Amino acid sequence: MRIQIGRNLGTTGAAQVSRRSNQHTLSEDKSLAAVREKASHNGGGLPSRHLTEATQALEKDLKQLQAWNIVLRDPTIGLIDFYG
Repeated sequence: MRIQIGRNLGTTGAAQVSRRSNQHTLSEDKSLAAVREKASHNGGGLPSRHLTEATQALEKDLKQLQAWNIVLRDPTIGLIDFYG
């Protein structure tokens, strides 16, 4: 987008330039909002981040159980087994 500004830019001309600038800024914000909305549905959003953090915490806990020689048999009821 090219805007030519002459030497004697009147109040109306300055207002038009300002309005165009504001419209461009708003359109960029809308585009950014649309991209963020789409990203949240394809793995790039906040819910995905929480899922990733929960998965990492679970993996860390499972590794700790393995270090203690404990086997998690059924996590829904808390059934574990110990290596002999």
